[in-house]
Amino acid sequence: APRPVGAMVSRTRPDSGAEYGTVTNIVAGPTNPAAPPLHLEQHGTELRGEVVLGGVYQGPPGLVHGGWIAALLDQALGGAANAAGVPCLTAKLDVDYRDPTPLNVPLQVAARVTGMERRKVFVSAEIRHNGEVTAEGTAIMVRIPLPG
Repeated sequence: APRPVGAMVSRTRPDSGAEYGTVTNIVAGPTNPAAPPLHLEQHGTELRGEVVLGGVYQGPPGLVHGGWIAALLDQALGGAANAAGVPCLTAKLDVDYRDPTPLNVPLQVAARVTGMERRKVFVSAEIRHNGEVTAEGTAIMVRIPLPG
């Protein structure tokens, strides 16, 4: 059945953890055909996953568009805070593009909480190809109350 746009849902991650999001989220919405096939799982204090991005995510020839890199990092950063039991919204996102990120190859994404201060949650993440960092992100997230 159709749900209102923006409906908040709780989903179970492959590692049995819970996450909150919208069904139409451009990066992780289960009903959004543009969402990349990124599935993040808890590994100790990190959230990790692997994704292969095809041609629809292309920016420069053969490379991932920088906007999609920022979106993947933002999703992982928020997911790490959520996995730590602190649902948040992004207040500030910084992305450092270290090397071009290629299309059609496995990319590893990892994120973790690095600190908390009242409502602020500090997180960091990176995207790797063949063990080399292609992009890094840090964010300040702000805690939000869960619906219901």
